[in-house]
Amino acid sequence: MKVLMQMVALVLVLGLVGMTYGQATQKAEGDKAATLKGKITKVDGANVTVTVKSDAGDAKDVVVKTDAKTAVIVDKVEGKKVSDLVVGMSVTVTPADGVATEIKAKTPKAKAAGDGSPAAPKEKE
Repeated sequence: MKVLMQMVALVLVLGLVGMTYGQATQKAEGDKAATLKGKITKVDGANVTVTVKSDAGDAKDVVVKTDAKTAVIVDKVEGKKVSDLVVGMSVTVTPADGVATEIKAKTPKAKAAGDGSPAAPKEKE
């Protein structure tokens, strides 16, 4: 009888630990803020306009509001300002709604030759 009581107590303890772990995992997953991804089309003071494309290919402009607490990261360099953002950069804004707490931006890569861009003039020999 004593062994049976110990086993029941052990099962109860393990059940409580499992429930607590599951709740902590759900809370951590729920804390992830939704993000907004797109390209910058305008920088106007503290506001940044981002064009976002839907899965269907429709484009929509979203005005992102910033404040003094907004962290701006450009090409993985922290400590940048909203004024360092440039039209054409790809951005990820967190959160997707309200005042941005973080904007991660990437400078677009230069186009390679043969991609339809005008070629550099050749020098005469």
